[in-house]
Parts: sequence; structure tokens; C-alpha cells
Amino acid sequence: MNVIGMRSQQCLHLSFFVTEKNGLKQLLSHQETQQIYKWLQLNPANAKRPDIKTLDSSVEVMQCQLGQPVFVGIHEGHPTSALRLCLSARLVIEGVTNNAVNGSDVIQTALSTLDNVSLLIKMLDKIN
Repeated sequence: MNVIGMRSQQCLHLSFFVTEKNGLKQLLSHQETQQIYKWLQLNPANAKRPDIKTLDSSVEVMQCQLGQPVFVGIHEGHPTSALRLCLSARLVIEGVTNNAVNGSDVIQTALSTLDNVSLLIKMLDKIN
């Protein structure tokens, strides 16, 4: 995944494009990015969400809230979009106050979210 950072006054946005699918370097379509976004919002027990544990039993399956996919242009004739990982000012402050454990928790949650995204992309290939 390519990650592009953008900052506003209230939060840090990390927009990322998915650049590998079916083992090839390519962008997901807007529809595929939208599907990943929708799956992440579902409770992991929801039957509409693919079971990513079948691909990696060690992953922490999470219900994740990312920013809505943002249209970024046309690539090879198809609309593409990026997902956004947003760290609010509240979350950043929570991560640096009290002790280093808070910061580690914030980082671990972000990494687990990206693991969920990665595995759901692999599930796209199995479902489509």
C-alpha cells in the first residue's frame, strides 16, 4: 500500500491507495475500495463480512472506522479512490499522555486496522 499523509488542524489523515491485488501491482477500483470500507464497518460476527481468519488465524479481527473512500482520479480508464486513516487530535493526545503504553495502543490499533484491510482485499479476490 502507498501511504500519503495529510494534516488538518483537527486530525492527521493518512490516505492510502491499495497497490497490490491478485499478486499484481495495481489499484483497486472505486467499487472495490467502497466494498472494503463497508466490510470494515460491519461487526466481525456479521455474516455479510468475509471471515478473514480463514486467511490468517493470528489477526485481530476488528470492526474499523476509516474515512470514506476519496475519489482520486481515473487510472487505466477506471475510477480509483483512496481510504483514509484519521487520527483525531483527541486520539493523538490520548496516545502521548500518561505513559508510553497509550501510544503503543494507538499505533497497534492502526496497524491492526491495516491488517484487516489487507486481508479483506485478499477476500475480494476469492469472492469476485
